[in-house]
Amino acid sequence: MRHFQRFLLVAVLVNVLELGICKRWPIFKKVKALTFNTGLTGVVEMKNPGHDSSRADRRAAIIDAIRVEEADIVCLQEVMIGKDIEAIVTGLQDIYPHSHSSLHLFDGTLPSQSATPVVPPCPNQQTTALLQCFIANCTTKFTGNFSEASGFLACVSVSCLAAFQSIVIIGGEKCLDCILNQIQDPSKIVLNCAPSTLTSPLGTMNTNGLLMLSKHKFTSRRTVDFYPNTIELFVRGYLEAKVEDRVTAVCTHLVPYVPGINPEPFMQSFFNTSIEQNAYEIGQLISQFRDVKPAVLMGDFNVNGRSTSAGSGYDHFLRLTSAFNTDVSDGCSFCRVPGNVYNLNDEPSDTVIDFVFGNGLWIFNTQRVFTPDRVSIQHKGQAVPLSDHYGITGEFFVLPSGWNN
Repeated sequence: MRHFQRFLLVAVLVNVLELGICKRWPIFKKVKALTFNTGLTGVVEMKNPGHDSSRADRRAAIIDAIRVEEADIVCLQEVMIGKDIEAIVTGLQDIYPHSHSSLHLFDGTLPSQSATPVVPPCPNQQTTALLQCFIANCTTKFTGNFSEASGFLACVSVSCLAAFQSIVIIGGEKCLDCILNQIQDPSKIVLNCAPSTLTSPLGTMNTNGLLMLSKHKFTSRRTVDFYPNTIELFVRGYLEAKVEDRVTAVCTHLVPYVPGINPEPFMQSFFNTSIEQNAYEIGQLISQFRDVKPAVLMGDFNVNGRSTSAGSGYDHFLRLTSAFNTDVSDGCSFCRVPGNVYNLNDEPSDTVIDFVFGNGLWIFNTQRVFTPDRVSIQHKGQAVPLSDHYGITGEFFVLPSGWNN
């Protein structure tokens, strides 16, 4: 009964806010936020070597899908290649003139990823040596799942330690990210990450993989690393921007809630498991934004918003909802086969791990988007998803004063 009363109250408020007191001018403006894990790391292709769609095919389809969805603010994850950032920003510039990533300058401009030379992220000689070593010893240890990374890295650490250490010391996170983005086709690692020329064919690496787009002006912006001065295979942190000097928007991608030894080798001295690391990252978000209102937090939080699947992070999700509100999608955002053909062996059950959270504003009308019945790419006559995740949208209201249409 209490749930029904709450639903009824929200429904009434939504109608009142949209109609306005005089039934002519709205009291508040409705804003839509979209979060989507693009899977543009090459992992989707690694999971599905039989599928003939490419990263480029998916990227083009993702750009079209975002355009059609018409959200006001967009948070994308796993966009690590600079030329992918450039393609998305350029392809949507007419409706999303404002964007932010770790590659953007302080004034919001994105340096060209193709017109000017970009130094390759990895040293040629050391990368060639590492490639030869792990092709000989370790390629069968990794097929694209985060939980398998520990076995793959253990193999590299035992069989290729000297070459791996050289890569870390000289190339750092950008080199590691580039290699991991090419791991589905090791023959391209040297070509794309460590060419003998002084120009990188991929552009600069966007190490946290995050990209935020907005129809509305960013009046301030910053990029935050949860673990500064610490090497990570996948950099974890968030993008933060003030939208129209009114709403704080946050875009994030937390480490997966995975039992067992932490697959991040350089983080194991801090967190024995990625579950501990995920809890720390949630704590950082709560500490930073609990008192920031109004705020919207979007992203892949990698914890389940449903209580039905044991061991998938529902306890961590409850920590988030103790500080922020959300409307959990009825449909899974990370689904097993047949719900998503890309996730053959990833999860014991369907999960909702992608969310739009609000603080000082109420999230409602959550929808699952980018499902194959609405938008897809073709594989042998079959409609297949754009990524191993589906997108999630949520809506909220803001005062229209000072908020451009």
